[in-house]
Amino acid sequence: MSTLDEARKAKTKVGKLLASAFNRAAKNPVNGIGISNVKDDYHVTVRLERQPTAEETASLPRECDGVAVKYKITGPIVAQ
Repeated sequence: MSTLDEARKAKTKVGKLLASAFNRAAKNPVNGIGISNVKDDYHVTVRLERQPTAEETASLPRECDGVAVKYKITGPIVAQ
């Protein structure tokens, strides 16, 4: 079980990891990074524009400092 403070720290690290992994990608799949919870168990949520390629999937962490990292494919995010 992860606390909100642990998830906040993990979110920062995950953001840096993903920025490093995808800084050369022509079409970066990451739309955003947030924190979600189920009851009192917090995790990092990464929103993806599209299904990642096999190579990209290898760069996606499943956990960071004991905090789960979950992925959702949201499609493109467009201003309304």
